[in-house]
Amino acid sequence: MPTAAEGMPRRSLENALHHGALGLTALLPWLLILGRAAADAGLSAAALLFLLRSAATGDWSWTARPWVRVAAAAWLYLLAASLFTEEPGAGFLRALPWARFWIFAAAVQHWVLADAGARRTALASLAAAVAFVAVNVLMQWSVGFDMLGRPPVQSDRFNGPFSSLVSGSYLAIFGIPCLAALLGWAVTSRRPGRLALAVLAIALYAGLVVVVGSRMPMLLFALGLVLLVLAAPGIRGIMAAGVVAGAVVVLAVLAYDPSVTYRMVSFFWYQLSNFGESDWGKLFRSGLAVWTDHPWTGVGLRNFRIECQDEAYAYIGTIAQRCNLHPHNFYIEWLAEAGVLGLTAFLALLGALGREVARFRRQTGPARFVAAGAVVSLVMFVWPAASTSSFFSNFNAAFFWFVTGFALAWAAPGPLGAERRPARDAGAAQREGAATVS
Repeated sequence: MPTAAEGMPRRSLENALHHGALGLTALLPWLLILGRAAADAGLSAAALLFLLRSAATGDWSWTARPWVRVAAAAWLYLLAASLFTEEPGAGFLRALPWARFWIFAAAVQHWVLADAGARRTALASLAAAVAFVAVNVLMQWSVGFDMLGRPPVQSDRFNGPFSSLVSGSYLAIFGIPCLAALLGWAVTSRRPGRLALAVLAIALYAGLVVVVGSRMPMLLFALGLVLLVLAAPGIRGIMAAGVVAGAVVVLAVLAYDPSVTYRMVSFFWYQLSNFGESDWGKLFRSGLAVWTDHPWTGVGLRNFRIECQDEAYAYIGTIAQRCNLHPHNFYIEWLAEAGVLGLTAFLALLGALGREVARFRRQTGPARFVAAGAVVSLVMFVWPAASTSSFFSNFNAAFFWFVTGFALAWAAPGPLGAERRPARDAGAAQREGAATVS
């Protein structure tokens, strides 16, 4: 039995590790803005601190969570499937470090954000990052440059502080839990001023998402609002008012900027009407064709970009039309690069995660709203009909697994949460006291 003196260094070590992991996790939305290398480094460091903490305390209970076991099984499958590709060594090395992502999500749920105060810290940092991106996008749209004087990468799409066109997805997905927090603050208080502020925020944010110029994030944001109404209690009236006000703001933006109208309405409708011949449609067809030729284990991670150049797929279109770094859809990407067995593993992972985050309904008060928003943001990320970036790219993986860990932490916080910590600490104090007396 450890004495009180022996227990203090262990607790000090765990606290130091936790503070470091919490800082990295809270900063991850900002690290995503800096780029994929910064985001990946922060996520990987937090996962490593979690493993060190688990080893130091001997607490590996998180490995018993069903979703963690399914994620580990999916990772092992990717390792095994890589051996059946044309470049087994390269495929194996690509699949090997994928474990850091689900370990990070487990860390966020079980340890980093298990405490209510830590979750509030992460939420505040997320909201500040969203506001920062929003301001830079609006500056590019209105005055032609962001805070650092940089113009947008395209005249009709606004990247804000990012080096690529990811601001739409960032704002759409991260915006939902922030709006949910604001709705919870307004609805639980029942003050007219706060309710009016929430309506205004929904309306202005809808206009912001349209201004960005990315069509899929616009659709996902609309989906997120619908799902939030279904998931959060007592917000139908305020959400209806927000949607009406948002429609007015969006129409005002379209009337003010014809280029936004063309891109977000006219050209978008043309693409949907001719989806099979659009860039999205040809990439989808190319991914499915590659999978058809490699049905069970696929062509290996990041090998679609090579396989699609084969002249056997020339009937789909030119190399420029049928090839990209990925097929632009998570599910087709899993099929093409990991086969039907890989897609089955991915669906099993989503099912296990869904079962876990469904516990958000047990939360009460304002936390229920944030939990609902976090879960909705996760659903938005994996919506099957969406055109997406690669699931396995460092940036998108860091983005996805942060959203996953955030949703898990708010919906089903780990056993070290504040709800259970007092009882644990009391028991520890009694044991330490008895050891000191003896």
